[in-house]
Order: sequence, then structure tokens, then C-alpha cells
Amino acid sequence: LGATGMGQERTSLGAFRGWQFWDNDTLEAPNCGMPPRTPARVLISGAGDGALQDFLRAVTGLASANDLWNRLVTAGASAPPDFLLNLLAAEDQLKCAYAWTDGSDDHDLLQEIHDCTLAAASLWYASNRRVLTPVLRGMLRQRPDVALLHPCSHFNKAYLLNRFLVHVLAEHLRVERAHVAIRDRATIDSVVGVGHL
Repeated sequence: LGATGMGQERTSLGAFRGWQFWDNDTLEAPNCGMPPRTPARVLISGAGDGALQDFLRAVTGLASANDLWNRLVTAGASAPPDFLLNLLAAEDQLKCAYAWTDGSDDHDLLQEIHDCTLAAASLWYASNRRVLTPVLRGMLRQRPDVALLHPCSHFNKAYLLNRFLVHVLAEHLRVERAHVAIRDRATIDSVVGVGHL
């Protein structure tokens, strides 16, 4: 999937054609819609909210970040109120800072929220690992390997919950499978198809 943000969608590269943002896709389906005999491997290229949503859907098989959050909290994961308030304050500060920039160089702002959210997700995962591990193991058991590539050291404009949960899942995959699910400073040069559904 190429998820490159606002503007005209580009959903093809050479002979390869992907889904447009509002198209119905098969990311939530078992094996991401591939035949059972063909293990799906999913590569998402992008760093905006659409890419993060697609990552969450492909990794978990759930429809939304809210569904994932509710499942984790229902299982017993928790956080002190000031933890959530600090995350929301960081997001609010980012929004306010955007209002005072011309948008030509938002790298520092996005890096700051990225670092803050990554640290919070790592801490939250570690403090809730006993509860999260069995839930995520069960959820991810039948899911394909998913990689998210993005060209900078941070995600782009995205909702806080999507940012946070992508980092939580990436931490779980790193700890449980020694799998690096997110690769920054990476882009795609070409796509070679290996067949069709």
C-alpha cells in the first residue's frame, strides 16, 4: 500500500495497482484476503494517518484504532489519568504550534510528537505487558507479517490514538517476534508482482 498523504492519490507503480483510500479492501480479512495457501506479506509505504490506520488493520484484523483500544482496555490494560492527559497535552501543543507555522518545515514539530508518543507507548506496553501479551498474541496469531516504511524519522500528520497504538504494536512485535515492523528513512523504488489473486 502506498499511503503518501493528502493530494492526488497515486495507487499504482508500474504494473502494480493498489486500492484508493475510500475503496473497500481486504486488510481486515483473514490472511488479508489472500488464499490460505499463500501467506500474505503486507508492505505499507507512508507515514500519515491513512498508513497508520492500514497498519493497525492489517496487523490486528480489526476495523479501527478504537476497536483495538477497547479490546486492550477491556482485557485490563490501564494507565494513570496523568499519563493520558500528558499525551493529549502534547497533541494539543502540536496543533497550536501548527497554527503559528507556515507549514514549510514541520519536521521538528512532528519529531517531537513522535518521540513523545513512542516513549509513552513503550512505557505503557511495559507496564501492561502481562495483560497485553496474551491478548495481542491471540489477535496476531493468524495475521501476516506487516511492514510500515516511511521516508523520515517520524510519522506525518495523524491522530494521536493511531500513533500511539502503532507504536504499541511495533513494540509487541519487536519483543515477541524480534520483528522490526516499522522502518524509518525508507522508501520504495519499485514493485515487482509475483501473481494475482
